[in-house]
Amino acid sequence: MRTGENLKILIIGAGWAGLSCALQLAEQNHHITILEAAPQAGGRARSINFGEDIVDNGQHLLIGAYSNFLNLLRKLNIPEQTVLKRIPFHLQMLQSNSQSTQTALSLKLEFPKLPSPLHLIMGFFNAKGLSFTEYLAITKFWQLLRKINFQLSEDITIKTFLHNANQPISLIKNLWGPLALAALSTPIEKASAKVFLRVLKEVFNQKRHQTDYLFAKCDLSELFSKPALNFLKTRGHEILCSKRVTELVIEKNQCIGVKTNNQYFEADTVILATPPKVAAKLLQSHTTCSNLYENLYKFTYQPITTVYLKYSNPIQFKTPMIGFIDSLSHWIFDRGFSGNPKILSVIITGEGEHLKMTQEELLKIVSQEIKCYDPNLGNPIDYKVITDKQAAFSCEVGIESMRPSHITPVSNLFLAGDYTQTGYPATLEGAILSGIIVGADLCVRPNL
Repeated sequence: MRTGENLKILIIGAGWAGLSCALQLAEQNHHITILEAAPQAGGRARSINFGEDIVDNGQHLLIGAYSNFLNLLRKLNIPEQTVLKRIPFHLQMLQSNSQSTQTALSLKLEFPKLPSPLHLIMGFFNAKGLSFTEYLAITKFWQLLRKINFQLSEDITIKTFLHNANQPISLIKNLWGPLALAALSTPIEKASAKVFLRVLKEVFNQKRHQTDYLFAKCDLSELFSKPALNFLKTRGHEILCSKRVTELVIEKNQCIGVKTNNQYFEADTVILATPPKVAAKLLQSHTTCSNLYENLYKFTYQPITTVYLKYSNPIQFKTPMIGFIDSLSHWIFDRGFSGNPKILSVIITGEGEHLKMTQEELLKIVSQEIKCYDPNLGNPIDYKVITDKQAAFSCEVGIESMRPSHITPVSNLFLAGDYTQTGYPATLEGAILSGIIVGADLCVRPNL
């Protein structure tokens, strides 16, 4: 392997982890080539067609605590206000009744524009749907988190932690449970309390603006993937799509190149920015990586279903995001902010009977649940169902001990992906941070 400047760096995977890594290395006088198996970049956060509209390959939510993502926007010279709509945190959870058009308000929470932690105190105190007893329980819960510095010596499930913290069943059901499922994409009966507390600390225990929602004014490809590709191309780097890597060529504990179905790419440094099982498959024939290979195959996944519904007229919801309790639907997004004023997206996270339903059966139930919120909405004129059975790694108890470092046993081979040791659950911010970690490490290594 050569050392010094003008090295050949191969990044396998053009998702947000691979792209963020490339951006970190882009101005280091090396030649970067990104090989992407799919026809387009973006990974699971990319745009797709929905009739005459463009939507995302699954609904995502960005928040103000995503500092690494916001820093990359600045690096790409993209003013935040041109692509993101910043809205103060609010949580509206509704009890759906699919047998009628009645909607019962369960919880409505908004954080005012006050310095931290006053915005939390006043937000919870003024919440509609919370009893005084529940408010006191939240206050004591927050005092507990501050006392333990949002850390646990031993990991337990979120459900167990909440019960141990004397949180009422109503709060677990209407507040903490939905927040945890949204953050970790894992049911609270299995999800890691350690990771959940890290999320709560990052979002709610810092500056007030970190709790803000960031609604994209465009699709995710326009938001990040395309600007990142343009940035890289103008600096002479290559992005090759429809190039599935089939083999890593490793000699004397160095990865000297990779093979696709019909091509060989020489490399001085290789970064696997792929899902765990894809990385495992490429590593399985190399004995020095046997432990890493076995560990990567232990990861399990949570499915996420996104149902897009298009209506005849523009949607006029009062809030862009609504949560449902005791419903098949978990979250409903009004995509008017994303340039789709007639489209709603419905998120269903995790396993369930919906995975066995036909699309028509699923559509019928979801449409009826939405009508519980707006009886005058009418029936959709078109729909699209996207189910990704491996959308997010299961953030279960003990997950932190499973997550690999970005460093592998092969001296010039590295890992990037939201499943690596970022401390975050399966999020876009976690993917970006993983790429930045690899890029920052390589920038200071003597041979780079």
